[in-house]
Amino acid sequence: MKRNIIFFLMIVMGITLCSCGKKESSTNIDISTYSDSNGFFTQTSDIVENQNGYYILSGKDNSDKYIVFLDKSSNESMVLCSKINCNHSLEKVPTDCDSYVGSVLKESLNYYDGYIYYIGYDTNNYECSLYRISASGSEHEMICKLGKAPENSNEYYSYVITDNYVIYSESIGNSDKKNTAVLKLYNLKSKATETLYSYEDNNAKIFDLKITGENILFRQANSDGLFESKLYSYDVKKHAAELISDKVCSYALRNDKNIIYWKSYDGIYENSVESKENVKLYSSNDDTMLGFIACSNEKCYVYNFSNGAY
Repeated sequence: MKRNIIFFLMIVMGITLCSCGKKESSTNIDISTYSDSNGFFTQTSDIVENQNGYYILSGKDNSDKYIVFLDKSSNESMVLCSKINCNHSLEKVPTDCDSYVGSVLKESLNYYDGYIYYIGYDTNNYECSLYRISASGSEHEMICKLGKAPENSNEYYSYVITDNYVIYSESIGNSDKKNTAVLKLYNLKSKATETLYSYEDNNAKIFDLKITGENILFRQANSDGLFESKLYSYDVKKHAAELISDKVCSYALRNDKNIIYWKSYDGIYENSVESKENVKLYSSNDDTMLGFIACSNEKCYVYNFSNGAY
């Protein structure tokens, strides 16, 4: 049963979708606390976790989504609503229910400091904005506008939240044309946005953001695709991006802040953020050419795309 639960969680978690990028000038920022600390779920997805349970994006219709809370202690699910007489159920909620969020970019949920964050998607003009809801569902707030997305997909934006900033990537393009993918910082106090780093290529993408110490981690890819991405670390003090590895299909952070990454058709490595040393932990064989990694506490879970084993 436990293996089945792990397998299910891995499937529903979002796997967000090269030449040289360039850094941009930036002011000094403090990113000592951030949203990428949600236990098993260490990236945006359709499920996020806090110490009490899981918040799940629900609803069959893409334009009528709502949030359901699964309590860890009781194993019971409930609609995230504080209204006493609300006419909601686990199958459907009215638009005035606290849990109602409307159209949401797939796999864009995040959790930080008592709030659930998501990217709302306006189906009329394709505008995307970052929103948050309190853990009780009673408070709703739009944080900032992001831009347009051609469709309801999480491949265009990836983000993390800190006390003072939203750090996000924007990648709007297609496989046969050049576009510029950018890494941006939005100041929650001043409401100002600045570009930290940019990258131009055919179908250029910057995605899968995480933070460790003073470094923003991200993957960068072009039309070659997800499994041929480059893993970078961006130093916010030096305003410089450094390549960790190429051909990365997945990576995760352990509690000690070391980076675990899977190099396609090669093996699994551990990178020390402090020493920058790469140590090979596992060599790929015919059944483990590429896949997905997630970490919870000191344990790492691996799902092999090549044969479905884990």
